[in-house]
Order: sequence, then structure tokens, then C-alpha cells
Amino acid sequence: GTSPLPSAAPSAAASPTPSPASPSPADSTQVALQGDGLGLIEIPSGSNRMLLIESSTAQQVRTGLDAALGAGTDQELPDCGPSVVTRAYPGLQVVLQGDRFVGWSTRPGSTLQTVDGIGLGSTQAELRAAAPAVTVMETTLGREFSLSGGYYGTLDGSGDSAAVTTMAAGNACLFR
Repeated sequence: GTSPLPSAAPSAAASPTPSPASPSPADSTQVALQGDGLGLIEIPSGSNRMLLIESSTAQQVRTGLDAALGAGTDQELPDCGPSVVTRAYPGLQVVLQGDRFVGWSTRPGSTLQTVDGIGLGSTQAELRAAAPAVTVMETTLGREFSLSGGYYGTLDGSGDSAAVTTMAAGNACLFR
């Protein structure tokens, strides 16, 4: 006769054991600011997905950010163009046009950061260390910085100790 292969026998894995994927209080989603959108990083697994400007739908943005930051609130902005809506979250505002995600901006008190650790309160020296190709200029909004193909924002002064006061990417619907 034939004997069963060892792999066909029930294994100890059939007994109930906690799954590493089961939710625990430490599980959460962090939002990372990026020049081309927003990153949703699952903690502790580290898996991530992107909400890309011009590629992600308004529903994908609402679903992802509502889960990570709590339910956002919408406000129509006719001055920013047809069918433009902002969705406000603690520390973040996203701009949606029709069914498209078109940009984001930080809100006062934001603790959100880029994966390089840049956020509100970061210094110009920290900004230059994280993004050496940064350009700084005087504009009607004050002292602004920008990165080629990336995020932009304002500083509260000049010199290495000047602090980042706003950050945005894409169409943030800012008035000059």
C-alpha cells in the first residue's frame, strides 16, 4: 500500500493561533506628504499605497483619508474653478475637482510630514538637507520654497532657522 505524504497530514497550524494581520490598538495608517500625492502607510506592517494627484479618484481619497484621519468635511470652492471641493481633515486639506484628486495643502497645527521628516516647523536647513534641489524666492505670499516636480510652501523668514509654515502639492487653490 501507499502511505500518506507528511504534508497531507493535519499540521499544528490548524490549531487557533493569533494572526499577525489581526487588528490591534497599535495598528494604524499614517499619511505621508508627497510631491505627487499622499502616501498611506500601514503601521506596523509598513505596507503602503499612494493617492496620486491627477490619477486617484475623489472616492479613493475620501475612503483612504477618512480611514486614516477620521471623517473629513467637504466645502465647495467656486472661486477655484468648476466642481472644485476641498475636504478638510485635521492638519490637511485635499482639493477634489469633479471625480479627481488634484492637490493637497497642510492646515495650521498639522503634524503630517514627508517620508524625509519635513513638515510644518521644519527649518530651511532641514528642508535643504532633505531636498537639495529646493528653490527659495520672495513672492506675494512671502518667502516661498518649491521643489521641481514636488511639494511647495512658505517659510516664516530667511536663513537656515526659518521655519516651514505651509506645504502643498498640485492645485492647492491658494490665493495670491
